[in-house]
Amino acid sequence: QLAAVEGGGGMMMLTRAMGYVQLAEPVRFTHEWERDAMLRLRAGDVSVLAQYDEQGRLRGGDPDEAMEQACRAYVADRLAGKNSLLLARTGEQAREMSRRVRDDLVHYGIVRSGAQVRLRHGAVASRGDLIVARKNKRTITAGQLGRWLTNRDVLRVDAAAGRMVTVRRLTGRDRSTGRRTWSEPFELPKTYLSLHCDLAYATTPHAVQGRTVDTTHVLVDGLGDRQGLYVGMSRGREANYAYCVTG
Repeated sequence: QLAAVEGGGGMMMLTRAMGYVQLAEPVRFTHEWERDAMLRLRAGDVSVLAQYDEQGRLRGGDPDEAMEQACRAYVADRLAGKNSLLLARTGEQAREMSRRVRDDLVHYGIVRSGAQVRLRHGAVASRGDLIVARKNKRTITAGQLGRWLTNRDVLRVDAAAGRMVTVRRLTGRDRSTGRRTWSEPFELPKTYLSLHCDLAYATTPHAVQGRTVDTTHVLVDGLGDRQGLYVGMSRGREANYAYCVTG
């Protein structure tokens, strides 16, 4: 769906030489109108944005207001028990949105404010926080025999004391209850977190290709492309919202 962030082009070369098959019937969405609208968005039909607006899926404001709206909506869905995504075009935007979400989760008592540990880019985490690993580490067993720590693993901080941090790895969701499931606890050196971990609340469309969730909240700053918007606005079964920078 999206080209590689850095070098790439191999898949496009193959499609030009060999052709391709494209899925023509979206089945993820709860609402029938969104199934049809997503195909129009994928094709670049700008007029479909009016339909998203009529359905209340487009919201906007100045840069700070749009970002704040997206973060608050994501937190509200999380508090309601929904499986939700918060997306931004750049890693820098995602880090700022993750910081704002964390502040709200501390306020609601979901994340504990004490015993903080440092992450990349000046971020911090404490008990209850979700963080994401950004480097493979075969020497660390990630809560399951034979399973090492890998890039994009989502971890929950259980304790931070001394030189080590106790975490659990997200293994999925229970099909009957929808609740997250976690691995057995394991330890990470604080140095690994400071060099190779970010807060996991917001990310970019490149990181969520293929994911299916309940709702998605996408920050749209006007500098992205149609493909990125399509991926971001097609992850949620129940609803997908765009928070557009209009000032």
